[in-house]
Amino acid sequence: MSDWRWVPSGSRVRFTRGVSWTSDQERELPTRSTHRVLRIPNIQTDLVLKDVLLVDFPGGVPDKWRATPGSIVMVGSNGNPRRVGNAIQIFPRDGNFLFASFLIAAKTRTRELNERYLFHWVRSEKTQDRISRSVQGSTGLSNLSMNFLHDLPLPLPPLEEQRRIAEILDTVDEAIQASERVIAKRLMALTGLQVHLLRTSAGARRAIIGDLVVRHWPGEWGEEGPSDGYQEVMVLRATNLNDYGIDYSTGARRFVASSKVVDKRLVDGDLLIEAAGGGPGVPVGRVRRFQQPEGDVPYVTSNFFRALRPRAGVDSDYLFWLLDNEYRKPSIWSCQQQTTGIINLNVTDYLERPVSYDEASQFATAQTLNCALEAIEAERQTLQKLRKTRSGLAADLLSGRVRTVAT
Repeated sequence: MSDWRWVPSGSRVRFTRGVSWTSDQERELPTRSTHRVLRIPNIQTDLVLKDVLLVDFPGGVPDKWRATPGSIVMVGSNGNPRRVGNAIQIFPRDGNFLFASFLIAAKTRTRELNERYLFHWVRSEKTQDRISRSVQGSTGLSNLSMNFLHDLPLPLPPLEEQRRIAEILDTVDEAIQASERVIAKRLMALTGLQVHLLRTSAGARRAIIGDLVVRHWPGEWGEEGPSDGYQEVMVLRATNLNDYGIDYSTGARRFVASSKVVDKRLVDGDLLIEAAGGGPGVPVGRVRRFQQPEGDVPYVTSNFFRALRPRAGVDSDYLFWLLDNEYRKPSIWSCQQQTTGIINLNVTDYLERPVSYDEASQFATAQTLNCALEAIEAERQTLQKLRKTRSGLAADLLSGRVRTVAT
């Protein structure tokens, strides 16, 4: 690796904080002196061009505040420290922008640094981890220090190797994006299939949600206590919920709980209803199926949930799809109320909510929808493998452990 160098990034990269303006400069329609300005919401996994602000600068602006094709734009200040360092790169198809003061643009100073290689270095786990550990908080904000950015060690292989590293990582990124698009399309198709099957059941009858369950109970957060009469439990929280399922690997908290809490342990087929925690425009009422993971540790729910146990003869999977369909209806808001800034599900009203229940076809309907979901989960597994491969590959290529040229 004698042809590799590590240099302070500031010696090869120009970092610049963005422009400020006043509200009276903002415009709804473009003019000769308005400019498109990127803000924090525009910087996500990719560049999001929804709600790009138009700002009037009659006297013009310096080039340092322009994000042109090749520029990397990252979040420099945010209330959420995990957002600091999030970065995108501007492509020719995107055009030119200005960028706001809470953002930082990175541009190459020299031709010996490939722009795309620089982007992959900025987005690498090692660089992002260093940024996360460096952010400083003031007045509730986490701020990325410009001095820190300038001092970051930048690996600088020969230019041709930089190009090859970028091409390899771009190829993997394209595969990841293709998998993400497949999942998004299948999720849309699943929602349409769900609505179709539940609305066109020939033998459906009107039923009340409360009549389809034999038991419902609130979650409860245990308190630590003496070892006698207490038992370890796993408490499921909102962070465990993902698309149509529960992620048992992250987010669940181990807790020591009394027998009163352990008596509320979940069993296979129980349903969890999110009963609190939604914000404006985000209804509560998401429903998920529980299946006991391996091991004997009981699972219970936090007090942000209600647990439902289906009545005998009611298929748990079918009830899940039925209640998930209800959650997607605007009328779910009629079962919600707001207290002290938190949206809560009015469980009494919710259990009185009428649904179209088809006892004869419930198993076939659930099986069809489950099969569609299994195809999505299979693609999700592929996506996870691609992301894991990409992470390891980036670490090897950007450190020089794996070379793309003969040495």
